[in-house]
Amino acid sequence: MALGIGLSLNNGRAALEALLGRHSEFKRTPKYKLEGRRGTWKQKLYRPGRSYQHIAEILVASYFTYGAFYFISQQVYYSMPFFILFMIGFYYIGFTSLTGQKQ
Repeated sequence: MALGIGLSLNNGRAALEALLGRHSEFKRTPKYKLEGRRGTWKQKLYRPGRSYQHIAEILVASYFTYGAFYFISQQVYYSMPFFILFMIGFYYIGFTSLTGQKQ
């Protein structure tokens, strides 16, 4: 569930691009074209294009972290499960996007 929440910024951006008529590239999972014994997939590198979306994801996760601490300080605990789900989802997607870029 947290992973789906973390992907919401990416999915929302794609929906807005479609509504605004902006044509963007569909980025597929890389295929390594392994045939015979010519090589292994570990020898072939794939580098995705540069994106700064991870910054927005980490900022949104930080916002939910602040909100969680605020609610704890105010002793409002009924919304904590939701804030924790959002926090984990956005941090996970943000940091995996950040570490996945090799450029």
